[in-house]
Amino acid sequence: MSARCRPSSPTLSSLFLAAALLGVSFGAAVFAVPVVPAVAQDAYREMITTAYADHAQAVEAMEALVARVHVLYAEDAVFLQAFDRSQQAWERYRDAQLEALYPGDPSQWGSIRGFCVSQAALQMMQARIAQIGLWVTGVEEGEVCAGSIRRAEPEDALAPEPQAVQQELLDAAGKVLD
Repeated sequence: MSARCRPSSPTLSSLFLAAALLGVSFGAAVFAVPVVPAVAQDAYREMITTAYADHAQAVEAMEALVARVHVLYAEDAVFLQAFDRSQQAWERYRDAQLEALYPGDPSQWGSIRGFCVSQAALQMMQARIAQIGLWVTGVEEGEVCAGSIRRAEPEDALAPEPQAVQQELLDAAGKVLD
């Protein structure tokens, strides 16, 4: 065997590496083989499941709000056409934004990608739900820049304040992310 092919003598760093891989302790420092325990795997699985459930709940909340807007503004065909175009444009924006956050081959982002995409989409949906919610809750009389947003009706006086309704809408969309 030539000197080039012969293994070199172990260096101090390779001994430390070997010791670390074997879980040998050096004084106060303990090196352990990086193994993901079953408990951590279960926590990861639960985190992913919860994220997808929150996302699905937000989708349902948004769809319910869109349907409610259609009921409340049924007599305003011009508004509903503009509203539907706005919603379609928002969906295209959401998709493009998610693609910009995680471009290319999904596998390059690892197994956490689905969770991260779901969380980013949830944040965007929460903002959109708040926007759509204004058409449902209405605004107080005197709001001069409300545009097509309806005025809160007198029968709404018994209803919770618009801000409280907005918070309920956000809560219905899933956990509020801070």
